[in-house]
Amino acid sequence: MNVFVFLIRAHYAFLNACLTFFKKILYTRIKTTATKILIVRKGNLGDIVCSYPAFESIKKHFHNASFDLLTTHGTLSSIGANAVISDGYFNDVFEYRAYTRQELFTFIRKKSYDVVVELPADVDTFWNQLRNLVFFRLAGIQTGGGWSVTRTQFLANYQLKYIEFENEQLRLKRILERCSIQAMREQLPPLFTQYDLANIKSKYEFDTKRPMVAIAVGAKLEKKKWPLSYFKTVIEYLQAKQFTVIAIGDEADYGAIESLAIPSIINTCGKLTIAESAALLSICAFTICNDSGPMHLSYSVGTPVYAIISARNYKGKWNPPNDGQNRVFSNYNVPCAGCMNNPCNNNICMQQITPEQIIQSLNCTLR
Repeated sequence: MNVFVFLIRAHYAFLNACLTFFKKILYTRIKTTATKILIVRKGNLGDIVCSYPAFESIKKHFHNASFDLLTTHGTLSSIGANAVISDGYFNDVFEYRAYTRQELFTFIRKKSYDVVVELPADVDTFWNQLRNLVFFRLAGIQTGGGWSVTRTQFLANYQLKYIEFENEQLRLKRILERCSIQAMREQLPPLFTQYDLANIKSKYEFDTKRPMVAIAVGAKLEKKKWPLSYFKTVIEYLQAKQFTVIAIGDEADYGAIESLAIPSIINTCGKLTIAESAALLSICAFTICNDSGPMHLSYSVGTPVYAIISARNYKGKWNPPNDGQNRVFSNYNVPCAGCMNNPCNNNICMQQITPEQIIQSLNCTLR
């Protein structure tokens, strides 16, 4: 084994062993008899979609319980949990940033939860996780789990070079397994209803004789966006192949699509709910997208993705499932790979992924 790989694995093992040590001191073991569960999951659309299998696994494990969700974006945001998960899925969804630390402490203590299960964000640090572990115990919760660290800057260049990380869904699955919660194996409930599907068909007249392809040009961060001119080249190729091209995304993406001035493209950006977007993606042949909410929605409804992913994070972290259907395009051969939230050097990792690479892969698939 490469010495750097050994050191990196030992580093993560040590940090997580420390968290496990404190958890065993402060908390009792998780049992299935609990009736009031708090799930902690921060993040945006993609984070919540990736968490859906974990949510289902927790709900199945505590089958007689009620569930609350503590999140970054709750009822206050269209990109948060309530935009993805149907009404009644959680008993309550609340946003921790709406409270001061003291208010949140008092609020959780009054709720008298039996169990807390945290699904940590990929970027959560050791000290952040240790703080949360202690905070929830002091707030009166006697049983809990999930606290872990899966991303640090320790030997970062070597992590980029040698380590292929599990994607987010698998990472959360491993966390639940360490809590003795069996991950869901059966088909998950759909993210949309037939009503949502009928709604989009009434809004747009699709040519059912031509296969449909979804294009999602947006992303939360500029450094995660593939150049619009590259998307234009691929869209024109698809139209020449007689595909109906549908743009999907939020309101900010609508103008970007219009600026391409491509005739016949159906621009739904900012016009659909999350459930309607999922329904639309489910009837597309495939989706070409950045690392974004539509990417996670697409594979979650069974539609293959051609995902163009920046080198800002470690390899594999936010990849779609490696199930033979999905394709990932990324370029880590740049000096600024692993930049995370540092200022971006002209988005060079994305610029060096050419439209011809996508088209070549499409040609192989469409033969």
